[in-house]
Amino acid sequence: MLRLRADLIRQVHPPLPDYCCLPQGYVLNVTTGDQFCDHCDNRKLRRQRTIKRYPVGISLGQPVLRHQIKKCPVCKTEYRYEKINALVARHSNYAYDIIVEVGLQRFQRHRQNNEIQKDIQNSYGLVVPESSINDLANCFLDYLAAVHYANAAVIRQLFSDNGGYVAHFDGTCEVGTDILFTAIDEISAIVVLTCRMPTENVNDITQFFEKCKKLYDVPLATMRDLSKNIALARDEVFADVDDLICQYHFLENVGKALFKETHQQLTSRLRKLKIRPGLKSLRNGLVRRCKNVPPIPEKEFNAILNNPDKTQQFDHVMLLKYLTYFIFRWLDDYCCELKGEYFPFDQPSLVFYNRCVKVYDLLTELLAAASLTGREKQTLSSIVRVLEPVRKDENLVDIAQDLEKQVNIFEELRDILRFKRADGKPILRQRPPGSTIKDASQIEQRLNEFRQHLQTRTTAKDAVIVKSSKIIIDYLTKYSDKLVGHLITLSANNAVILLDRTNNLSEQRFGKTKAGWRRKLGTKKLTRHLQAARHEEFLVANLECQDYIHAVYGGSLDNMAEYFAKYCDESLQIRKLRRAIEDKNTMPLSKKTLRQPGMLMGAVLALGGLLGCNLELIC
Repeated sequence: MLRLRADLIRQVHPPLPDYCCLPQGYVLNVTTGDQFCDHCDNRKLRRQRTIKRYPVGISLGQPVLRHQIKKCPVCKTEYRYEKINALVARHSNYAYDIIVEVGLQRFQRHRQNNEIQKDIQNSYGLVVPESSINDLANCFLDYLAAVHYANAAVIRQLFSDNGGYVAHFDGTCEVGTDILFTAIDEISAIVVLTCRMPTENVNDITQFFEKCKKLYDVPLATMRDLSKNIALARDEVFADVDDLICQYHFLENVGKALFKETHQQLTSRLRKLKIRPGLKSLRNGLVRRCKNVPPIPEKEFNAILNNPDKTQQFDHVMLLKYLTYFIFRWLDDYCCELKGEYFPFDQPSLVFYNRCVKVYDLLTELLAAASLTGREKQTLSSIVRVLEPVRKDENLVDIAQDLEKQVNIFEELRDILRFKRADGKPILRQRPPGSTIKDASQIEQRLNEFRQHLQTRTTAKDAVIVKSSKIIIDYLTKYSDKLVGHLITLSANNAVILLDRTNNLSEQRFGKTKAGWRRKLGTKKLTRHLQAARHEEFLVANLECQDYIHAVYGGSLDNMAEYFAKYCDESLQIRKLRRAIEDKNTMPLSKKTLRQPGMLMGAVLALGGLLGCNLELIC
């Protein structure tokens, strides 16, 4: 009967109609069908006792479950209705299907606890306390990990059928949090292994690589960032495997080595000269003077900007104020020139400096030619005075010029590696422009030519160019063999494929998961959540891969509850290990203990006893 109900529920999209809903608290009697003992010459079984349970499930509803247990009067063997364990775990009152529903809503649809609670009630007529949603979500991850690792051999065979796998290794964290480390196969896009580690130390990474090797065999190649510890661990475990580094991370490291110090110097110098505060003060003063003056409609103002000859049609004093305000806003809007790629691909201080230079030159020329009087001339003159250091401060000018040279050399390298999108969109967490086998060989050739060209620059008279050239040469010498070689031959059919040039596969997984966290939490800062987040959550991404679903879940996510029941014991072991780790990392102290009178004095006296103090003096 319950099987028919489950099939019906699969066919009917929620919310379920009334004829599908079971009354809350209906009595469900279950008992074993065995009448005689298997061990005692078919001795007739006797009813021993009845256990009441109150399970909750999509197929079950919310019944009062009466489980009648039989017992052999001779050998005392108990006989239970074991099929109920296929619906509800022995250690839980929540059925597998509702655990699946909560987990998918929480981790795939990124819904909050109260949203999940309301949806389950509206869709299935089930009442689940909001406080239980977190527990069910954690249970989902326990079962998900149990099924995943129990089917490691199946996934390994899938990789073998594909001709092998290419492991992308990467970790994510926030300041002060543990690292969530993952391994993802590029060919199938399956997350193969996850873990949490306190720091990116060699021993933990080595153990991670050893486990990956044990479960899924040796990969065709590995993709990583420039972390020294990852490199050491990789060389120990996968010494004979092609070692590829992410070109994006390579560029990032080169950029920071080139001009991180210079950019910081430029930023500090601009702050010391107080250019931005000075501009802000002048702008605020202008706004205060314009409060009681009728504004110019934006449409008409745009017409003036497009056709400056139309200025005669408006009040000159008010128009002058508007134009001056426009200059302030234009200076403050320097971020529009940035590409959203962050430092070192974006240089915000240099962009702001260049805008200041442009405004200073234009206003200086304007004031020299114009016959302005009064306060408005004073405002424009004040802007020029505030911006004057961008031309007159020799230290600032020299720093900006040096940074400009370094950025130009960096852009040359970036062009060679083809890390500029034709559509102008940022490269960060996106795939770089598509490459072909021909492109890969050209990049390798151009890198060699660029290195030779840089060698000639090391004898230049400009110290900045010499230093920058040597830095890039050192990086290219160290990593040249790992920047190229993205052509891999698959063992299954000897087909040659071109691998991704970046670790963006991992970065996109991290970014998508973090976006889901922000949706659930309603906050941008994830430090506290990341510290408490579970690494198994990254395995949820596999549920979007049809090959994975076919191999692990029999072709459909409708089978998840069945597979969760099958690997219940394995999930229980994961849960026990997780709770043991959580208990080990905490020092439990209840509020009841903290709030009892005289407990502070008791703690002090206890400390005194440990330190050998005279307790009578303390009292």
